Amino acid sequence: MAGGEHKDVEIDFMDPKGGDGQTVDPGMVPYKPVLDRIRAVFADHGFHLHFDVGDLLDASPGLDPAEHDCGGGNQVPFPTKVCYCKTPGFKNFDEIKAHNLAINRWAMFHYVVFANEGGKPTTGGEGERPGNDVYISHGKHLYKFDTPQNVNYTYNHQAYTLMHELGHNLGLSHGGYSTTNGDSLADEANYKPNYFSIMNYLYDEGLPVLGTQEGERYYYEHADVNPLCAATGVKLANMSASSYGPLAQFRLDYSSGVGSQIDLAAVVEEEGLGQPGSQWVDFDCDGLVDAATYADDLYAKVDGMNVPLTLLRDHDDWGGLDLYFVPSTSGFNNAETAARSGRPELMRVPILNDRQPLDRPAPLPEARRRRVRR
Repeated sequence: MAGGEHKDVEIDFMDPKGGDGQTVDPGMVPYKPVLDRIRAVFADHGFHLHFDVGDLLDASPGLDPAEHDCGGGNQVPFPTKVCYCKTPGFKNFDEIKAHNLAINRWAMFHYVVFANEGGKPTTGGEGERPGNDVYISHGKHLYKFDTPQNVNYTYNHQAYTLMHELGHNLGLSHGGYSTTNGDSLADEANYKPNYFSIMNYLYDEGLPVLGTQEGERYYYEHADVNPLCAATGVKLANMSASSYGPLAQFRLDYSSGVGSQIDLAAVVEEEGLGQPGSQWVDFDCDGLVDAATYADDLYAKVDGMNVPLTLLRDHDDWGGLDLYFVPSTSGFNNAETAARSGRPELMRVPILNDRQPLDRPAPLPEARRRRVRR
């Protein structure tokens, strides 16, 4: 996709005082540093991203794009739970949208609601793929502003979740490739270590620094299926520093697709994650950097699709963003044509529920596998 593209996002937020009418819940409020950071990441890749939170950050009359005030965005009355469903006890997203969001923007804006709780207690958000609807469910007092570290944690994971869910709206899967977009190389497999993107669950604590314990997230996720991974190379201190460190140092990015393939029949540990600047990763956790290739099932977790994989591939997320809208039964969804998205009937697209980042890194080797997925 050529640079210079525009994408508009309107954000509405629930009453941040929540159900008790008194306690301000930091998880339910969009923050300027977060929106600034995501906008900067898109700008680095040639895209102009516009957030609109109305007067949340700018109470002065008129518009102020620098404060993300483009004349929209509002505070939504508080419901306990939000979902894309018609379940008793839940507020349906389409109903919120119909009552609060400007219909004249449906053809050009993505809509994001910052909510208390989502369709499942462990979800951190849900988004259409491709589409224009997202909610971020970071309420329930899980985020705090009582220490500088907790402020950082709130900012970092709000930024991660919002950019991740927006990535779904723009057509990205957890493996980059997407059958929804009719990709001939469809590969929605999650946890590929060489898919260097925040769409990948492996990197839900931010992307690692290449050449500096870059395999730590891999070791952490595989500690239950290979106990050796808990004993060799897991550096929780680095992951904690990423989660609780300054937002400017929390690494957010979609992949540019420059990583090399990992052949499961001929794994080369010296090539690490296959990214430029990678160092070795001890994939079999035997404490050695194996000199010869070997066969191994590096990828034991498949989320959403049981795809038989022999090669793990990176994906050019930035080059494949789907920025277009067409009418659908639920308003407007992305895709230049129906065939482009593989949705000839233009029905509502799949909803991806995302659990991150509601559980923080825990000490190993305690069994702490995160099975409920977004």
